[in-house]
Amino acid sequence: MGWFSESCIEQRVGLDDPGGSRWLTKEQIFTLIATASINFSSMICYSILGPFFPREAEKKGATTTIVGLIFGCFAVFNFITSLIMGKYVSIFKISYNVYTKILSFG
Repeated sequence: MGWFSESCIEQRVGLDDPGGSRWLTKEQIFTLIATASINFSSMICYSILGPFFPREAEKKGATTTIVGLIFGCFAVFNFITSLIMGKYVSIFKISYNVYTKILSFG
C-alpha cells in the first residue's frame, strides 16, 4: 500500500473525516505532485551542470569568478521572477503562471 493508493490519500487529506471537512481535494493533490515533479526535474537539469561546467568553462578561458557569476545569475533571476510571479498569481490563472515559469526557466 503506497503513498498514492486511494485509501492512503483519503487519510492524508482528511476525506475519511466524519465531519466531511476536506483539507485538499484530489485535484489539488495531483496538481501539487505535478508541480513538485516539474520543479524537481528542473533542479536536476540545473544541478547536472555543477560537475562539468567549471572545467569546460576554464578550458575556454573563463575564470572561477565568472563561473560563479553564471551560477549566481541564474539563482538571482529565479528569485526575482518568483517574486514577480507571486505578486500576479492572484490576477492571472494558475496555469498561465505555471507555463510562464516553465518557459522562463526551461
